[in-house]
Amino acid sequence: ACTLMARAQVIIARDLRESGSASAAYENAVSSYMRAAELDPTNLLPLLDAASYAAEGKLNERVVEIYDRILAMGLGDDGDIGRIKAMVLNNLAMSRVRIGVQSDDQQAVLALVEHATRIQPDVASYWGTRGWVELEFGLLEAAESSFRRSFTLNPNGAEGITGLFIVLYTQGETDTSETRRLKERLDALRSQGDLEEELRAKLESFGL
Repeated sequence: ACTLMARAQVIIARDLRESGSASAAYENAVSSYMRAAELDPTNLLPLLDAASYAAEGKLNERVVEIYDRILAMGLGDDGDIGRIKAMVLNNLAMSRVRIGVQSDDQQAVLALVEHATRIQPDVASYWGTRGWVELEFGLLEAAESSFRRSFTLNPNGAEGITGLFIVLYTQGETDTSETRRLKERLDALRSQGDLEEELRAKLESFGL
C-alpha cells in the first residue's frame, strides 16, 4: 500500500512540475517509500526508490539522508550489491556537492567518489562525478585526469566533453586545438538539445 501511494504521488509530482508545486508531492512520495522501508528494513528497493525520486524532485538533503542510511547497512563491494553500492556512493557525493561541502568534509566526499570508481572503474559517469567533485575542491589536475577517463570511456558523452572543456579552460588552455575541438562538440550538443540543464548551468557558472 505504501509503495502504491508513493507511485501515485510521483505521478502527481511530475504533473505539477510546471506549476512549481511539485516539491511537496515529491516529498510525499519519498515519505511513502520510507514508510515501506520501515516495514521491510532489509529490503533495499524502497530506499533506492525514495532516493531516486528525492533526486528527481531536487530534494538533495533527503537524498543524502537516504543514501547515508543505505551505506550504513554495510553493503559489500562485489557483484550486484557492489554495483548498487557504487551508484549510491556516486550519487551521494554529487548530492553533497549540490548542498555545499565544508572544507573539513572534503576528504570524506572525495573518498566517496574514489570508492565508487574503484568498484566500477569502467563507468564513465562515475568518473564524471569524480571530476566535478575534484573541480569543486580546486584539484584541477586530478579533475582533468578524471574527466579524461570519463571521455575515454564514453567519447560521445556530454558530461566528459563538458567537464574536460571546463577544466582545460580553467587551467588557461583557452585556445588550443583540443579546446577548440571540444567547443565544437559542445556547440553541436547545444544546438541538438542534448546538453542537460545541469551541464549548461556548469558552463554558465564558468562564463562559458
